[in-house]
Amino acid sequence: QLWRQGANAGRMPPDSEIAATLARIGWRKVRRQPGSIFLPEQGTSITLGGIGKEYAADRLAALAVDQGIGNILVNLGRDLRMEGEPPEKGAWRLGLERPDKPGRCWASVAIGSGALCCSGNYLRYVEIGGTRHGHIIDPRTGRPATARVGAAWAVAPSCTEAGIVSTAAVVLGAEAGLRLMELTPQAEECI
Repeated sequence: QLWRQGANAGRMPPDSEIAATLARIGWRKVRRQPGSIFLPEQGTSITLGGIGKEYAADRLAALAVDQGIGNILVNLGRDLRMEGEPPEKGAWRLGLERPDKPGRCWASVAIGSGALCCSGNYLRYVEIGGTRHGHIIDPRTGRPATARVGAAWAVAPSCTEAGIVSTAAVVLGAEAGLRLMELTPQAEECI
């Protein structure tokens, strides 16, 4: 929100506003009990922007399977969850978009049941003073991720897992992102 407000005002968010915002974020600020949550600090909120869409794709696929639909592809804008197989049988064949040429693919993957997520700043960003600032914020700095990652794709059993790993790679950078992938069971990634 801070970066969107800055873009709307045509200015970079001041360091003081970034520091104040950073002081209010993090799960340690949330009081959780069975069946309830409480935000004790005024001005805080919860957003599921980081994994909300991915979780929704997983839930939609599970709902379809529960209703007896065995072959399904849920596409929530570069967050895809598949079960079963496509009409032409075999694996789901999915393209990996070129971040430098959106809408064109540079490679493809074949996946059975599972998920494919793409994270990157090449389509979603704010522009301030003629400079693009990506929508993925580094929680360590409160600033848009600066790692030189055009896009990261992850294949995992769930969209939630794939989305977490691909987004982390955009924040951490290629080398650390690939190390994280090595620690993530049943997942693969390309950056």
